[in-house]
Amino acid sequence: MESTVEIPDAAPSIPGWLADYEQSALARAHREMREIRQDRTGCPRELPPCIAHCLRDPNPHLLKPTGLQALTRVLLASGWEPSQIAGLVCARYEENHGWGDLWEKYEAAARARFYVRLFSGLVKTGVDREIDLNASATRKRGTAGGLSAASTLRTIKGKGWMEIGISTGVFYSKPIREVLPWIARAGFDAVELWTGDPRCRTPFDWREPAEIAAVRRSLRNLGLRATSFHAPYSTETDPSEPDPIHRKNTVALLIEAVRAAAAVEAQALVVHGSAAERAWVPEAERPARIESVRETLSLLHQEARAHGVAIAVETLLPHLLTADPHLLLELVKPYPKEEMGICFDTGHCFLWHSWPLERVYELLGDRVIALHVNDNRGVTDDHLAPGQGKIDWPRWLAALRRSAFSGVFLLEAVLPQETADPLSGLIALRQLTVGLLGHEPAWAGI
Repeated sequence: MESTVEIPDAAPSIPGWLADYEQSALARAHREMREIRQDRTGCPRELPPCIAHCLRDPNPHLLKPTGLQALTRVLLASGWEPSQIAGLVCARYEENHGWGDLWEKYEAAARARFYVRLFSGLVKTGVDREIDLNASATRKRGTAGGLSAASTLRTIKGKGWMEIGISTGVFYSKPIREVLPWIARAGFDAVELWTGDPRCRTPFDWREPAEIAAVRRSLRNLGLRATSFHAPYSTETDPSEPDPIHRKNTVALLIEAVRAAAAVEAQALVVHGSAAERAWVPEAERPARIESVRETLSLLHQEARAHGVAIAVETLLPHLLTADPHLLLELVKPYPKEEMGICFDTGHCFLWHSWPLERVYELLGDRVIALHVNDNRGVTDDHLAPGQGKIDWPRWLAALRRSAFSGVFLLEAVLPQETADPLSGLIALRQLTVGLLGHEPAWAGI
């Protein structure tokens, strides 16, 4: 008995596949590996035993994919480029470690390039979540125990290495699915998904399941992480509204935002405590409004906790009802920090002219779980890039580094909406931020 199968013609789909690949995080990772750089071939200091032994005894550990993967993960986290990691591995291959005739059969540079390209691509596209980076896992794979690679990654980030992210509101007038590839190509690590005013149609139709699914796919394909999801805000979406019907509608909308945040795997939902201006709220009404905020946050916390999303209550402009830093601390105090904290907006807090920016941060720092980094000229909320306004950035950054903050350095600056070259604007903004932070390898002197 014979059977036949017709092989489908995939040719019509190939151009689409190639176009998708060219825009992907994987393609960016591959472009970074076009050559091997041997400008950093010394042994990095402070590596954990389960990583350092790979360089100390490269035969056989640098022949094992598990050893190469662990080394690649840690060095990427410390600021090394994939091409530099490949150069380091290649240098070890070219030394005399009893290889025998191995490099007569294989090319050392090609082997180094292949494996580092493979494992760095997994990291940069978000496929490698580093879930097995612990001492017991490394021992099971036959590598040395001791301080785990996961611990080293946390240490690196705690020593000043910080992911750089940006709000999609940087181009608030453009469709979010158009903006995300620019952000990825500019080299940002993470994004905050901006929803805007619910009274207006914004370029992110976040209440539509199909839009949420498409954004989630884009984030994964581009290798971007949604560090936060900014809840909608307006005078009609006000958690401090004492009217029970109005507040019920607000809570329903914010709960919808929690679920959308969870669907795109965002770590936190950023919310505004109030849209009411203090000058327009009689003194006698303020306690009732503050109580409304407490009740709203309590309901929101229950939903967010069930979905694994933290709530970050934003520091607001000084004229708004819940802007006072002491009140903000009272609002989040009943909850664990990992479940409810503060989103520190540098631009908003700078407009507290009677309080230096670093002083406001020092007051709130223990509860800060998210940042909105932007500058202004001291009069209005300009959302300028850092350095374009009047904020004393070295003083505030010193306070930030003294704190326990280990999250994303997230920019909430706005670029010209009609620019002919949005990608160049984003690249310049990221480079400015790298210079501001003074990013250097965690292992100085390598």
